[in-house]
Amino acid sequence: MSGFLKKTQGVITVFISLLLMTVLSFGTLIIEAGRYQSAKNQLSEVNISAASSVLSNYDMDLYQRFGILAFTDDNDTKAAFSENVLFDSDLNADYIGNNATCLYRISDSNMTGFYNLTYPSVLKRQILSKSKYLKSSYSFALNTNNVNEFLGSFISKCGTVQPILNAAVGGTNPSGLVMAACSYVESAFTDLKIYDEGSVANLSASVTSILPSKTGTVKDIVPDSEVEAIQATLDDAKKVVPAYSSSIGNISAVNEDDEDTVSVSMDYSGIREKMKRQQVAGTGGLADIAANIVSAMGNAMSQLSSGDSSQVNLMINSYLAKHCANRTYIPNGYSGATDSRSSENFVSSCAEYIFNGSESEKDNQEAAYWMIFFLRFVDNMNCIANNAFASSAPAATKVLLGYYESLIDMELMTAYGNSVYVPMTKTGLFLDPSRITAFSSFSRTCDILSVLKNSIGSVKTVKKTVGESETDCYTVDGTFDAGYSDYIAAALWFVSNSDKLMRFSDLIQIEMRYKQAHVLGETVSFQSKKYYTYCRVKTDATLSTLLPVISVNTDGNTFAGTTFTSTKYVGF
Repeated sequence: MSGFLKKTQGVITVFISLLLMTVLSFGTLIIEAGRYQSAKNQLSEVNISAASSVLSNYDMDLYQRFGILAFTDDNDTKAAFSENVLFDSDLNADYIGNNATCLYRISDSNMTGFYNLTYPSVLKRQILSKSKYLKSSYSFALNTNNVNEFLGSFISKCGTVQPILNAAVGGTNPSGLVMAACSYVESAFTDLKIYDEGSVANLSASVTSILPSKTGTVKDIVPDSEVEAIQATLDDAKKVVPAYSSSIGNISAVNEDDEDTVSVSMDYSGIREKMKRQQVAGTGGLADIAANIVSAMGNAMSQLSSGDSSQVNLMINSYLAKHCANRTYIPNGYSGATDSRSSENFVSSCAEYIFNGSESEKDNQEAAYWMIFFLRFVDNMNCIANNAFASSAPAATKVLLGYYESLIDMELMTAYGNSVYVPMTKTGLFLDPSRITAFSSFSRTCDILSVLKNSIGSVKTVKKTVGESETDCYTVDGTFDAGYSDYIAAALWFVSNSDKLMRFSDLIQIEMRYKQAHVLGETVSFQSKKYYTYCRVKTDATLSTLLPVISVNTDGNTFAGTTFTSTKYVGF
């Protein structure tokens, strides 16, 4: 026995040594695994911090003017991102001469902008987010808890008006007392303010050729050689940012936002000529034109009231009406052209452009004018149908009365701007038979508002908030007081969200480029497609190995360290 034991001396030492090597190796792996996970977490935080610094560099002029948050991924922005990555990583620098406090080494970092201001869904998201904190620009919306109530009322009015219009087609032209009153109005309104003669800019081809609505979303800036790679990245981004997954599609096509859309096709050309009082009846006359348009408006409103889309449209339209200039309203900070002959920017009629989309400021104003006219026409015709005198009059008489009543509404709003409010639902008529004699004081040069106040007596003074201050305004009996800006917002109900938002992107680009050239004196460079709301940041790093553990991802050198990558999507 003693001989056997002599032959096994030292076996315990060998066994323990082997055991300790195993334990040490396992312990080392555990330590390195912990350092690896810590390095990944730290790099992730570094990426987010550096990306946040990119977001903090949003365009201040753009934000102050439109409330839109976006940045450009130019070389300066990319360099700032890389510097921030390195700065944050240096917080773990090797200050004691070894790798104990240096978890990783940066090998590469880059930043790419995503979801630019040419995507309807991107603008929609920012508008809806901002609208949560803004009072609606609709004056009448403040008086109702549910906008569907108003939409339902409008649909009902269309149903009331349509039979009157149908009956007037082929009927006889009106005569008598109503004709006398209409003659006075016709004389006073010989020169209708269908458009503002000081706002008739025509955008040049060099301006319109690069507009987002004309060039597509990103199609024109993506080389064929990069399409596949960029598409793969976009697909990855959609998974990380699900809010855009349904509306951000193929990069090679214009992206459509089909949610909450409604549109009405109307021919506005030559409407006034077709709507003279002598053409009120018969095919092609006022009644025929109005019947078709009112029917289309009623159908469109029915679509809007069928779901939650009305609320979405209300917020979008309110935002656009507040931030875009129109012929009667200039928002704070607006830099419009000072020359009506401008080929670079509109003088004032930007909201009208969103409605109609023409490069001609005059054409946009005319289209908006007749759209608002028909909004007023539907309400006035409904009021006439319930008027004691008018209810028994021939259909053609009612139509003519509605036409000139609506002209008065339009003249008040366009001539006096937002100092006059015309209720969306009138309870009385300017052309009420009891007041018809008062119109004998109308002339081509008269102050229409003064005549209405002193002779007709239905105009009253109210306090309204116009811009940032409360002032005296005028209105007539009715509910849902609304000025021209409110009616513009209502008119935008009849334009699809995709068209509205793409045209808004156009306006952003037009105005910011004009401001760069003529206000700031800078080189003109602004393009909506180069301003982004999300950034993709990617940083490659290598784990600084503390203990001699062979990496599973060596680069041919012993103990090269494990490589890892952090990719983050950060945005507004």
